[in-house]
Amino acid sequence: MSYCVDINHPIYVTSNLFEYLVNLLYPPACAACSKPITSQDSARHLCAECSSDITPISSPLCPLCGIPFTSRAGNDHVCGSCIKKRPVFDSARALFQYEGTIRKLIHRIKFNADSNALRVMSQMAGDLLQQSDFTAYSSVVPIPLHISRLRERGYNQAVVLVRRIFPPDLVKTDLLERVKATRPQMELSSESRKKNVQGAFRLRAGRTDAVKGNAILLFDDIITTGSTAESAAAVLKRAGASRVDVMAIARTITQSRFVSVQRRTSITINTMSGT
Repeated sequence: MSYCVDINHPIYVTSNLFEYLVNLLYPPACAACSKPITSQDSARHLCAECSSDITPISSPLCPLCGIPFTSRAGNDHVCGSCIKKRPVFDSARALFQYEGTIRKLIHRIKFNADSNALRVMSQMAGDLLQQSDFTAYSSVVPIPLHISRLRERGYNQAVVLVRRIFPPDLVKTDLLERVKATRPQMELSSESRKKNVQGAFRLRAGRTDAVKGNAILLFDDIITTGSTAESAAAVLKRAGASRVDVMAIARTITQSRFVSVQRRTSITINTMSGT
């Protein structure tokens, strides 16, 4: 007795039978919009539409606050805001513009503890940072939540993300603590945001030696005006940090300072270059 086998059938071409069965019972969906995705898109866990709605931030930008400029030509240079008032931190960078797919993924991580969105976001951030050098930093410090917000949410999204992206020996969650319960920054004006986070952080007892003379990288999910990062950086600077840089997954960008960003597949972050 003979019979023909369709070698193109998914059960034969898949490298994992369990994965095939899971996909059969639970068809893969886009991590950002939950729409069904094709086999070609399943490796990225994003549908074609959401994949095309991602905007990395690239030069030319301000080497201090990291805001990109409207013109996509020319070199990095200090923006007008930083000329008027230099930030407390030494430099800030964000990987993506906070819109579209990135906004959806961050919201799913932040408010729904979505592990699929976390996996996709971490992978994208890791891909963009694979050529970056973080060896000059003694610690990567996620911006802490106040205990009341932590109890309400159950976890700190910045901690979850930073542990997925950076080497575990670099991540330190015991240097800073948030001692002031603040209102969500997104609800406030620029000036109100600064007042909202004044005195919000302090160095944990007995941790001065881990900061003094060292370069620290602060990490958060979103930069809006930079007020939260400045408040945290001020604490580290007062404790003797030689340098405090800031990195975020995304940042909000107003149209008055930004019009269009060239889409790119890679970006190099080198915050220790002094620019």
